[in-house]
Amino acid sequence: MALWLAIPANGAAVQAIDPDSGLLAVERALRATGPVAVVAAASNVGLVSDAIARAEVSTRLLVPSDDELWTTTCPADLHPAGSEPPSAAPDLVAGLLPTSGTSGAPKLVQLTHRNYVMSAERLARNGGYLATDRHYLCSPFFHTNAQLYLCAPPFVTGGSIAIVPRFSASMWFDAARRTGATIASMVAPPMRMALQRAVASGRPVDPGPLRAVHYGMTLSSADWREWDRLVPEIHMRQIYGQTESVTGVLGGAPWETDDRVTIGRPFLGVDEVRLVRNDGSDAPDGEPGELWVRGTPGVTLMLGYHEAPDATAETLVDGRWLRTGDVMVRHASGRFEFHGRGMHIIRRGGENLSTYSLEIDLQAWSSPLAWCLTGRCVIFWVG
Repeated sequence: MALWLAIPANGAAVQAIDPDSGLLAVERALRATGPVAVVAAASNVGLVSDAIARAEVSTRLLVPSDDELWTTTCPADLHPAGSEPPSAAPDLVAGLLPTSGTSGAPKLVQLTHRNYVMSAERLARNGGYLATDRHYLCSPFFHTNAQLYLCAPPFVTGGSIAIVPRFSASMWFDAARRTGATIASMVAPPMRMALQRAVASGRPVDPGPLRAVHYGMTLSSADWREWDRLVPEIHMRQIYGQTESVTGVLGGAPWETDDRVTIGRPFLGVDEVRLVRNDGSDAPDGEPGELWVRGTPGVTLMLGYHEAPDATAETLVDGRWLRTGDVMVRHASGRFEFHGRGMHIIRRGGENLSTYSLEIDLQAWSSPLAWCLTGRCVIFWVG
């Protein structure tokens, strides 16, 4: 956290990398950015050193102690003699965040100082966050959910952040209670893992003061029944956003009941959204279309992809419309329902089948249809 704040404050950009992703992944990240310096912990300095050598980048490896993280002294050889670090400015790139990579190789999204501040303000306003809230940080810090959805809002509201070493499905509710967390942000797969561990334990669940969970994607109807049985007091709220959209774009209001199917309406602060057919026309209510989000690059949308001008131009149409690649349907109520990634839609027999919906349906199937023995799963597709 100290480095995440200090590096952009000195006019540089920060990229968080997961050393557990392996030598090749760290090497690839170093080649992509050619960093001025790499900060590692003593526990992973060996892997990082090997990655630097393999990437053949000229950089400085820093392995600070915990005490050194709180000093204001900059290593002398990071800047030329007699020079001062550059000053931060609102339009400078402050961070690089990878895309999920679910529809191709991950790309690095450039986020400015304005992007981070906008994200904090939009989520604080639309999430109904309070100065008394404590945000539960258990997501990987290289992910947009950790930096933008969890850590940024408390800097606006005056709230606090509960940090745990890593996500633990079996300890997720217990850690939330012990740290006094009140707000969590999750995507469905780890949320489902935590639910299943809680169900398997056979014990009542005590989430402590945890009052709200904002989640991306959804669970099966069977999972939701178990969730409501175990923790009915937690307010659930589905929201939607991408790394490229910087922060949440769609979601329900804090006073609405989550229907577990639709996401919600455009957030306050979102300029405009469209659902676009393949021919470029707007899709009416009830008909699927690709979600486009209007905004300003470097302010309400990403500045662009790092060293990828062609991919940036393809994603930011006319420099103001973000093509999300996600297919949705708008209901008459104005709420949007996610149908899946555009390239994950299967066209068969004149119908569009969403692999996302199929996955949710599979999760709801009863146990006799699938047996998992010694790590192997056999599924019988019925009908």
